[in-house]
Amino acid sequence: GKAPLFRAALIPLETEGHLMVWDLHHIISDGVSMEVLMRDWSALYQGEELEAPRIQYKDYAVWQQSESRRKAMEKQEGYWMQRFADGVPVLELPTDFPRPPEQTFDGETVSHQIEMNLNRELQRLAREEGVTLYMLLLAAYHVLLSKYSGQDDIVIGTAVAGRPHADLEQVVGMFVNTLALRHQSRPEESFRDFLARVRKQVVQAQEHGDYPFEELVERLELPRDLSRTPLFSTMFILQNTEQTKVHNFSLDRSFYPLNHKVAKYDLTLIVETGNRLSIHWEYNTSLFRRETVEQMGHGLTYLLEQLVYEPSRTLKDFQLLREDQQKQAWLLSTPEGDRPRAETLHGLFEQRVEQMPQKTALIAGKRRFSYEELNRQANRLAHFLRKQGVGVDQPVGLVMDRTPEMIIGILAVLKAGGAYVPIDPDYPEERKRFILKDSRSEHVLTGEPEWVPESFVGKVWVYRELDFTGLPVDNPDPVNREKDLSYIIYTSGSTGRPKGVMVEHRNVLRLVGTDRLPLEIDEREIWVQCHSFCFDVSVWEIFGSLGNGASLVLATKEEILDPERFRHLLYSEKVTVLCQTPSAFMSLMNLERTQPKADLFVQKLLFAGEALIPSTLQFWQSRYPQMSLFNLYGPTEIGIYATCRKLTDSDLIQNTSHIGVPLPSLRACILDRHGNLLPPGVPGELHIMGTGVTRGYLNRPELTDERFVERDFAPGERMYRTGDLVRQLPDGGLEYLGRLDDQLKVRGHRVEPGEIQAYLLECDFVMDAVVLPRQINKGTNELVAYIVTDGRDWSVKGLRKYLASKLPDYMIPSYFVALESLPLTPNGKVDHRALPEPTEQLVRESPYEKPV
Repeated sequence: GKAPLFRAALIPLETEGHLMVWDLHHIISDGVSMEVLMRDWSALYQGEELEAPRIQYKDYAVWQQSESRRKAMEKQEGYWMQRFADGVPVLELPTDFPRPPEQTFDGETVSHQIEMNLNRELQRLAREEGVTLYMLLLAAYHVLLSKYSGQDDIVIGTAVAGRPHADLEQVVGMFVNTLALRHQSRPEESFRDFLARVRKQVVQAQEHGDYPFEELVERLELPRDLSRTPLFSTMFILQNTEQTKVHNFSLDRSFYPLNHKVAKYDLTLIVETGNRLSIHWEYNTSLFRRETVEQMGHGLTYLLEQLVYEPSRTLKDFQLLREDQQKQAWLLSTPEGDRPRAETLHGLFEQRVEQMPQKTALIAGKRRFSYEELNRQANRLAHFLRKQGVGVDQPVGLVMDRTPEMIIGILAVLKAGGAYVPIDPDYPEERKRFILKDSRSEHVLTGEPEWVPESFVGKVWVYRELDFTGLPVDNPDPVNREKDLSYIIYTSGSTGRPKGVMVEHRNVLRLVGTDRLPLEIDEREIWVQCHSFCFDVSVWEIFGSLGNGASLVLATKEEILDPERFRHLLYSEKVTVLCQTPSAFMSLMNLERTQPKADLFVQKLLFAGEALIPSTLQFWQSRYPQMSLFNLYGPTEIGIYATCRKLTDSDLIQNTSHIGVPLPSLRACILDRHGNLLPPGVPGELHIMGTGVTRGYLNRPELTDERFVERDFAPGERMYRTGDLVRQLPDGGLEYLGRLDDQLKVRGHRVEPGEIQAYLLECDFVMDAVVLPRQINKGTNELVAYIVTDGRDWSVKGLRKYLASKLPDYMIPSYFVALESLPLTPNGKVDHRALPEPTEQLVRESPYEKPV
């Protein structure tokens, strides 16, 4: 009842000729065996008599169990264990589809050829460098995988004939063994130097190539992962097909192609030699699209063309895209719209005042301000500030709470010619002092004198105490141009101190004028201002509404923190435009899910500040199908927003954070870690250029030069390195994949863990610390601090109180976990995956009140 290990059949074809089918189980045959069988069959067909083989496969099997063989295997085992003594790197190729929890084997094959001229040049280079064609192509494949994955330490599987003795070359049987070839490249080394090391390592691996692959996998005790093959996920195979053509048949014959729809690995590169090199990519269709693999094939061909003529070029300088393809790699935005007639934000507001003076501009509880009244009050304050010496590009500290005076203060500072520096009254004293000193603010406008640090030596103006008698209410004479500063916002800094981003009028003005966003916003809209004015989304809320002639509802802090009160505000004021961070919106959506009330009037819901997972919005879409949902992306250094995506029904069933395409006044490109343009689908760092690119960091010229750069392929173009990992999707939009550094987003605010860690390490009892985001009960991310202490008593309550004196509340970790030591990776970095997750019990026990 068992299937035979070997079958053969001669099948007549409908057209001329017959089909000879050989069906052999791999357990008794390999590629060399097929050559032996074809040779012997050819000889028999021509009436020749076969010689008796000197040895049989059973003789080889007996030798495998011998004592001498066992000792040799012990030596070879030592070599392979040493190669993976520091662990096994996992190749993370970018895939088109999420990796299934269990590996699938559905596959397809993409084929193309390397032309004869290039083949000859590759053979020439191999001879000159003293390597085989196999070694040369293997090294090139490693470079290609490194470019695609961003990794330098890669394991590639390969097959060896496994016939160490000449007598075995004529034996039919399964001799093939699999080798796991690990190569570590260095971006600054030349391809020639890397090739020399590949040659040496391949020779060593082949010298130890009899050690069974299955035993190596078992000895390494790799973690079980059902989604991947063990040890490696890609193979490289070189096949000499010329051997199969040397048999002298007395009939015409050719090989019949089979479409074998199976992929044993994620990706296998098979090269067949001949006048031309035939390249076959066997790929897993559960992971890759055909177009992606075809693109990878083009990249390999271009890589080979470069290295044959410039083997001394450093690895980081090899390109995946030809010059004509590089032009297509730019993410070009749609054409720009009409430019606003105003050069400044306050100038645009003044235009709206002229057009609709009696239209309601600002709503704050029972207080209502028309455009004319809001402008008159801002003008009086602006004239006052200008009399005190406030002028172009001069920073003015604004320490205000969420009242109409905050909006009036912003407008007044701009009208006076200055740049406002927002400071939350609840910030710790030390942070206030630092911002005022670093910004060199000589004036502070505040709601209460106690909100300003006593150490401040400049002029403090308490709004309610100012005397505006005799000051004009008309617009001050304009003194600003579009490249003057409008505000300086301080964000978290990795060095332990915040950094100020200098934003010019034109950087934001484009959003209201040139870009317009695909929102169709006009004066009929009612916006709500619900973000801290220390967060740049507030600028969009204020000037997106007032710059379009719409009405702006100012939410109180209590309304923002209470989802039920906030929902009531949205309903009672008939708000139509709502901007939210995804984490903040979850509270509102959960309230709608559990306690639904009258329908909201919101027509446009904008998400920004954090990565959005669209599938989490399915309930909201079903509740409000008429509502348009938008996902916006943009760092503070690009003047609020850089890209936009109107979410579709298909978006809302996916977990892809689709951030759309660049806005009209911007262009974007995706570069690898060495500044090379990347093909679509390959993750890299997003670079943005255009009108939105801000002036840089205040008093931080080195950091400005590091983040605001020029590239050789775009001379004269100043672009911002976002530090965000993205890739281009097939529809041309961008997918956000995370950060390239440790930066986090908490309630939309940028948080550098290094700043929190720096303050933790200032505690004399804290020996080591790391801060990470963790999901609690499958909810939103919370900051968790893992600390190592010197053994002294401490409390979470005391540690939180200390951090509260240094950091704003959104930067204080929600949970603290004490460890004896921080787990490290082989290269000495903290192993985030090995850190424990805060448990549900930890959440219930209220960790703020006692040590954990």
